[in-house]
Amino acid sequence: MLLPFFEASGWAAEVLAVDADCVAAPQDPWLVEGLPVDVPVHRVSVLGLAWSRIPGLGTLDFRAYRALKRRGSELLGERRFDLVLFSTTVFAIHSLGLYFRNEFGVPFVMDYQDLWTTDFYWKSGIRPPGGWIKYSVSQAIGNWQQRKVLKGCSGLIAVNQEYFSILAQEHPIVAHLPKLALPFPGCTRDADRVQSETTKQTIFPVEDRFVNWVYVGVCGPLMERALTGLFGALAVIRKRTPEVESRLRLNFIGTSYAPSGEGVLSVKPIAERFGLADIVYEKTDRIPFSTALKCLADAHVLVVPGTNDPSYTASKVYQYLLTQKPLVAIFRRESTVCNVLRNVGGGHCVTFAEDDSERMITDAVLRVLQDVEPFITPNVPLDTSRFEPFTDSASAKTLSSFLSRVAKASK
Repeated sequence: MLLPFFEASGWAAEVLAVDADCVAAPQDPWLVEGLPVDVPVHRVSVLGLAWSRIPGLGTLDFRAYRALKRRGSELLGERRFDLVLFSTTVFAIHSLGLYFRNEFGVPFVMDYQDLWTTDFYWKSGIRPPGGWIKYSVSQAIGNWQQRKVLKGCSGLIAVNQEYFSILAQEHPIVAHLPKLALPFPGCTRDADRVQSETTKQTIFPVEDRFVNWVYVGVCGPLMERALTGLFGALAVIRKRTPEVESRLRLNFIGTSYAPSGEGVLSVKPIAERFGLADIVYEKTDRIPFSTALKCLADAHVLVVPGTNDPSYTASKVYQYLLTQKPLVAIFRRESTVCNVLRNVGGGHCVTFAEDDSERMITDAVLRVLQDVEPFITPNVPLDTSRFEPFTDSASAKTLSSFLSRVAKASK
């Protein structure tokens, strides 16, 4: 998202990445086509996906560490670099920063798109992905690695300010490091590209007789409270509006991280509880980013359910706001999403507290949806001037300025 704008801010970027065929994730050629041609991308082949079948040895960090270390060392040995930025949630790779700094004297910055470790599952009692044993072991190893890497780090980036507070509780050194809270931006460049491609198809029926509500992204147990509030409100509306069966369609797309065809439905079962299964459509398979943008563009209403985690920041909301479609977000009131919507407009934000009952959340959603006619929520104008700092070009300037400050302080 930011690569095309670095040069204008005085930074010449190069990318070190794992070859796409070695990663167990969908590929999107459209994204590759959008990469700036003047930015070198160094792709490395790593141990193959067959290793993924071996417990403990198939993770991407294990398969990629040596190859990234070797190629990174070649690049740093060939010419001078001012800084290394680690922007991946495969956090064990961040430990390469210590090696690069010690061997080549190059400072490094860590980007926390997510938390490396979290005690959220312990506090909530919700079963973590992979079970409690795997979670406990991974958390212990992660904390040990994180402590070492932070001691050698020259700066931190995170998608929200709350992450820094959480990190500082366990790692006091965080308080003394330069920090920048920078969410994923609204990508104006890619949104414009999708709009100009009239042949690109969406994956739900775009017909005059349907009013499509759309959410694109992962769903799971952590979003159950937001979804019950939404479906509870729609169940009430359905009783008084006979047209619901024939017109309204709720599309939840890309709701699982599991491989194609293996995702477990997480939205549909909740819809069934409220008698809405016939108007709720769930596609668990992940979709290319370009298709996701097209789905947002073709929607009548966008809906974004938040999780029970108060620190959760749905950066996708910036891309949703760019469409300037009617939007309903349902989030813990501590989430930064709520502040964003209050400041820039662009959508309705329904908030709930940790101890709010299902009925209280449903009533809060109903207060927003009570004037839905016909199933399209009133639009909230987006203040484009206030939204500007959250765009790709502005975010690149902000990040470049921070990296310059870190690089200068590290000399």
